[in-house]
Amino acid sequence: MYKSRLLTLCFFLMFSLALSAQVAEKRIATVILKDGSELVGEVILENDVQVVLESQSLGKVNILRQEINLIAYGVAFEGKAWRETLDDVRNIVGPGTGYNLPKGRGYYQNYMLFVNEIYYGITDNFSLGAGVELVSLFDFFIDFPTVGIFPKFTIPVAENKAHFGLGAILLSTPDTRSAFDLNIFYGAFTYGPRGRNVSFGLGYVMNEGEVNSAPVFSIGAQYRVSSGVALTTESWFGQPMSGGAFSAGVRLIGKRRTSWDISLVGVAVDGDVVVSPFPLVGLTAPF
Repeated sequence: MYKSRLLTLCFFLMFSLALSAQVAEKRIATVILKDGSELVGEVILENDVQVVLESQSLGKVNILRQEINLIAYGVAFEGKAWRETLDDVRNIVGPGTGYNLPKGRGYYQNYMLFVNEIYYGITDNFSLGAGVELVSLFDFFIDFPTVGIFPKFTIPVAENKAHFGLGAILLSTPDTRSAFDLNIFYGAFTYGPRGRNVSFGLGYVMNEGEVNSAPVFSIGAQYRVSSGVALTTESWFGQPMSGGAFSAGVRLIGKRRTSWDISLVGVAVDGDVVVSPFPLVGLTAPF
């Protein structure tokens, strides 16, 4: 198990060095005006009064906020425009990254029909999520399912390059004796731009009011290979888990802003795989 962790760490360190050589991304936006017309360009300036775009055909365009009906954000990278996605705030399922949702943006997420979550950006650096799983409802001896609340605060150190994240996963499980009996408090560091980065996380588990002295570590990465495709991976390991879990997959980003995550997830204990990789499918629909 130690050898596999060391190899994984070396892989991610090499991956982060490759990211440092990438050209910085440019933020672009599609602005739909109240009269139905549409403008696309690089975001030069944005505040509560106006949005300034650099359009290839029109040059600099000043747009008053009161004239805007909708803004859809994306990024331009290596001369190509990427489709907008809000999935880059996480890798596969864990929230342990240094990126957050933009203010006023949110998304609904579903895993395998049974896990439902919703996230919303309160500010550019603080978001709040909530979720419920439905699997336990098939057990007639359980009165209610597991529900959770997921606050997250992020600190940009270098825009589009280095970000810190602090958050919590607060869960109330069916066999609880009190509200939010199973919690994880975590910190994360992400290096690289949105869509192409590597993240390292550290978390502590609190069960029934008692904090486990040994942390849980996470390593994850995502690499956007085109406008509609990204590769993702995420692993968790540490003494509280008696081993670790590992995952890898592909993210398909649709033209209508929805996306699909298709991943394989496995579990290892003491170096032996006890759960062979099984498929995990997730759907994300921004709003």
